[in-house]
Amino acid sequence: MKYLILFTFFALNLSTVNAQSSDVVSPNSIKIGIGPTLFGSGDIKGIMQYTEYRRQLLPYLQVGAGFSLAQAASTIERWQQAAAKTLDFNIAFIPLRSSSQNFKIGVGVSGRHLTSIYSIGSSTYDRGPTPIMIEEFEKQEFNSIGYTVLLEYEYLFGERWAIGTRASFQNYRLGSTVLFLGINGGIKF
Repeated sequence: MKYLILFTFFALNLSTVNAQSSDVVSPNSIKIGIGPTLFGSGDIKGIMQYTEYRRQLLPYLQVGAGFSLAQAASTIERWQQAAAKTLDFNIAFIPLRSSSQNFKIGVGVSGRHLTSIYSIGSSTYDRGPTPIMIEEFEKQEFNSIGYTVLLEYEYLFGERWAIGTRASFQNYRLGSTVLFLGINGGIKF
């Protein structure tokens, strides 16, 4: 435990020294992103938005934590709507890096709360000359743990601003998957 604390202290101090001596002046960043997402086998489509904090530990290594919200729906075969809240912790390696561009490859752990409402059928009732059809729905809520794999391209404006694109794949213990491709913007501090 003592060695882990010393290593963490050394890595944080080394990242500050490296950040000051290299082209990266600000080791922290916050990004906001948005884009289309596919749940499951791609039949449930929607939109996801996320906010992420990142800390540069070494010139080629970052850690991050993020929160995302997603809304998706499907009308194929049966109507279904899903909403997901996700908390991610990841580590990113930056194999290609310059003063104005970065390419990142990351992996991490993801926790997700999913609420799903879907049609389970319908019932018809004869009430006079016009029959009444009532559609029946079922709601499920569950939490799941999984992993995330991500690729990200980032273009830097000056010392503070960044825009970019991100593609990610998430796979959860209960068998569900999430694909995402979006754009983002952020500030370094």
